Amino acid sequence: MTTETYTDSPSVSGKTKHVQANEKKKSIWLLTNSPSPYQVELCREMQRQGSVELNLRLMRDDFRGESGRALNDIRHTVLSGFGLSRVRDELRIHPGAILEVSRATHDVYVLSGLYTSPTFLICAFVVWLRRKPLVLWLERPGLAMRPDLSWWVILPRIPLMLVRRVILWLLFAACTRLICVGGLAARQYAALGAAEYKVKNVPYCCDVGRFQSVSEADIAEVRNRHGLRGKVVFLYSGQLIWRKGVDTLLAAFRQVAALNDHVALLLLGDGPLRAKLEHQSDSIDAPVVFAGHQTQEMLPAYFRAADVFVIASRHDGWAVVVNEACGAGLPVIATNQTGATHDLVCADVNGIRFDAENVDDLAAAMQQLANNPALRKAYGKNSLEQVANCSSVAGAKRLSDILTELFT
Repeated sequence: MTTETYTDSPSVSGKTKHVQANEKKKSIWLLTNSPSPYQVELCREMQRQGSVELNLRLMRDDFRGESGRALNDIRHTVLSGFGLSRVRDELRIHPGAILEVSRATHDVYVLSGLYTSPTFLICAFVVWLRRKPLVLWLERPGLAMRPDLSWWVILPRIPLMLVRRVILWLLFAACTRLICVGGLAARQYAALGAAEYKVKNVPYCCDVGRFQSVSEADIAEVRNRHGLRGKVVFLYSGQLIWRKGVDTLLAAFRQVAALNDHVALLLLGDGPLRAKLEHQSDSIDAPVVFAGHQTQEMLPAYFRAADVFVIASRHDGWAVVVNEACGAGLPVIATNQTGATHDLVCADVNGIRFDAENVDDLAAAMQQLANNPALRKAYGKNSLEQVANCSSVAGAKRLSDILTELFT
């Protein structure tokens, strides 16, 4: 059983809507795990542009409790899943998706999200059997080995890693195109065996205009609420988990705080490591604010209240917060292990790059920007230019062009 939602998408210009009478728009069937905010914006824009007919299928309709309500103006179908209710939707079977790819007459089938999902794999196999164009839309490969795990936890994972590698090779052979989220992902999948002509780079895109339309009163209110007036504020936004490297960020900020009395660290988000990280910050001689989870509506004011954005991830497939930081006109300090770094952060242009877990390099980067307001201003201006090509409009057009070029 499926639940279908449909409302007319916003009106568009005649030039965008115009399609020759004898030209039928290509029908794109797209299945994804759940609608992350940037996918919602991209799909909305593809439907608005109208160059293809997008048929969006979802395994669930919420993303951390927020995206479901954002889907009201997007044509989509939520597919029912069968299996243990306590497991993730991606790990359940969705018969509706399998039935559709078995019978439907769409021009292109796009599979996105967790490629080890049973529904994902069955759909890929069925599309391949039918000799229909199959497009994979994937973030960069996951972190293979976590050094924070004990050997008895890692050992049972080794056979699963080998199975995942075989699955990837089979998917590479079966797909017509492999759309990679960012240049780093494209290079990694090519190194894993994907044919170069199949690999296309489509960075995650989002509407960052809202980060420029924040009032000075809202910015001042955030700073006053958290005691940040007169401080150079370093901002982090994301989950408080090991992979995000917040412990590394706190260790580096401790060094910066020991040399400066005008700095502060503002941490947005929540997670299982919050209590441990709060304890780590107790002895830092500067304000460290754990502001918790903030809604999408509140984020622009928090970003604009900051002076520098920092992400210390040990691994990130993309990290759309980098788009948002650039859209807010912030200089960015980011790890080379963060996907978005390779597309949006240029050293000595709009930010500083460093290797994950290198506390001294991160501290040096933060120290450099803490005491150079002119450099912060220049980097922030350049960030706005860097993110200009990652708008939802540009991303939707690039994705539509890649899909339609299969028929030219």
